[in-house]
Amino acid sequence: MPENTLKYELPLTTSTGRARVKRRKNEFGEPLKTEDNLSNEDYIEWQISYFMPFDTLWDKFKSIKRSKQKKKELIEDYFRDFKPSELIRDLVNFFEQTEDIQRKDFKKKLKEIFEKHNQILIIKEHKDNKTYVMYELADLFEMAMKNNVISKREIEELLNFNKEKVDIENQYSVKRKSLNKSISENFEYYEENAPLFIKRMNDKFFTEIQIKHKQKAVGYQGMVYFCIWIKSIKDKEGKSLIGRKAKSNEKVIIDLSKEDLFNIAKSFMITSKDHDWDMKTILKGIIKG
Repeated sequence: MPENTLKYELPLTTSTGRARVKRRKNEFGEPLKTEDNLSNEDYIEWQISYFMPFDTLWDKFKSIKRSKQKKKELIEDYFRDFKPSELIRDLVNFFEQTEDIQRKDFKKKLKEIFEKHNQILIIKEHKDNKTYVMYELADLFEMAMKNNVISKREIEELLNFNKEKVDIENQYSVKRKSLNKSISENFEYYEENAPLFIKRMNDKFFTEIQIKHKQKAVGYQGMVYFCIWIKSIKDKEGKSLIGRKAKSNEKVIIDLSKEDLFNIAKSFMITSKDHDWDMKTILKGIIKG
């Protein structure tokens, strides 16, 4: 009997930049040039997330509030691969019909629309009561549960993961060391070593956890990437992608098993205390719903 899996249509690249093709060299991924043919060393690096902050939608709305076409494209780019068409329609209508609105009223309307379509919302009291809606990985878990790829009992068991309280973000950091030499006009030469953790899930997928400097705050942050080998993927006609260029706006079909989804969730749980809380709160919301 074939393994019960969830089929998902994944863009080779996305306009939001969260998925991109890279070429593997010595455990390092280099961005692939658009003119290069795909090879066995190539993979899709997906900076997968699990919810969408209302603040992100507000910031995007403000930047394009006079363009109805850009508003429509924004909603479709973010949600068409995960959310029901009726929800997308209501979001597009709200964005297109709204120009001048206060932040508070904008978020109130968003909440009404998402709740109308039975979307799980997360309010983080420890983050100034900011509101988030389920997205990407959380939606994949919900889809997997509805399609009997994952059971409620199995998610309950997953909630017990990381009892040892591994917290990569807090326990590891970027290190800088001097090489005791200089170049051109006494520029001192230093190197930075950034922690990288790799989980080789199977011959199709692996996950990476990278520690990087925070861009807008002090300290470090853990970044989780879900990676899919190009050689394991077929196009919509069932043909290999190897030996040709990626087509514009091309999508491919990937099969995700229960173990695949669990491994991605576990990667988040050990990345940081905050990610652990987020992931488990979302999973509790899914089985409760």
